[in-house]
Amino acid sequence: MRVAVYYNLYFGGALRALSNQVAGLIRAGHEVVSFGPPRFERDELADLGVPHEITSPKIEVVQEGSSYLSRVLGQIRRERDLVDKAWKAGAVAAEKISNGGFDVVIASSSLFLAPPSVAFELKKLGANIPALLYLQEPTRLVFEAGPDGQRWISPRLRKGPRSFPARMRSAIDFGSQRNWGALETESIRAYDRVLVNSFFSRESVLKAYGVDAKVCYLGVDSNRFQPRKAGSQPQSDPYVVSIGSLAPAKNTRLVIEALAHLESRHRMRLGLRWVANFVYDDYGREMTALAKELGVEFQVDHLPSDGALTEILSDCEAVLYAPQLEPFGFVPIEANLREIPVVAVAEGGCRETVIDGVTGLLAENSPESLAERLHLLLTDSELRYRMVAKGREIALSKWSLKEADERFQSHLNDLVHPTTVR
Repeated sequence: MRVAVYYNLYFGGALRALSNQVAGLIRAGHEVVSFGPPRFERDELADLGVPHEITSPKIEVVQEGSSYLSRVLGQIRRERDLVDKAWKAGAVAAEKISNGGFDVVIASSSLFLAPPSVAFELKKLGANIPALLYLQEPTRLVFEAGPDGQRWISPRLRKGPRSFPARMRSAIDFGSQRNWGALETESIRAYDRVLVNSFFSRESVLKAYGVDAKVCYLGVDSNRFQPRKAGSQPQSDPYVVSIGSLAPAKNTRLVIEALAHLESRHRMRLGLRWVANFVYDDYGREMTALAKELGVEFQVDHLPSDGALTEILSDCEAVLYAPQLEPFGFVPIEANLREIPVVAVAEGGCRETVIDGVTGLLAENSPESLAERLHLLLTDSELRYRMVAKGREIALSKWSLKEADERFQSHLNDLVHPTTVR
């Protein structure tokens, strides 16, 4: 088949998932061409040699001004501009794809418009090309509550002239969120099939868009994640590792507080090395200050090379993984393949990728629970060795790329060549 792929992603789990799927299609003999804004650095589809047709300039965030009014107006301009550009990039791609002799379109979760507009625009053009979306998760900013609640729900506001800025901000948020959510809902409902990475994500998609998605589990390249060298020993300053963007959703605060609790309760001092594909500077400074205040040694490794990452992981005591409502999470499976013990928070997709007491330990979302589970892991060597061995065994059988390719391509073939059930 001749396959068109649309995406707009920076380096991370979603791009890795897409590159694995595309690599499987290439191995199966299909021709793949990608579409979207210019690729970011460290793009794995580029490494596969997939030709890329640019559909728009790079979609970038507009900086806000310094005054309150300019920040508020800047926010509405920024969000609407980003969503509008993302929609137009999909529209340009649809026009190119409709004239390109493609048999099927695959769209991936993308920045600023999680379900890209490609399928909607193809249907508007009258193009009869089946369209499949692999969605990692709905846009959290739109459909999930943040620290201040959900932006589209107006807070209780005091009366009087001093309430004007807050009322204006509330009105802007309400209109911006409704528009963004409406566009995403319209877009996702145009796809012929929607696949997701976990049953948790399926429920998230159903709640956000009213769309009944199908679960198609991802796979991990076991050749890329080999067991760490036998006999690797911790450094003189032992540490744990956490992997993910340095951002509130990845729960860096919880991990730091858990390590502080571990020391105060059990006199076990561990540092934290945070391997980040993206760093939010303000949050990074806040977490650095928190770690210093609590006496936790904290180091950020931003986009380390594969060799540097292997070295970081080779001597760590464990991997701690505590993101909020992570839709899937490659990290626990990759740690299993490297034979590194894992402690994860029992939220989101982690409840599907970690079998408690078998491939890792699950903790409640609290510093105390995370610290106690880590303490159990470090003090019970029999449990630790058993989980390390079983974790790799299950990762190789359940989460292999071969199995993932078969699942994904079965959905694709069924979409392009549907069978009639009698």
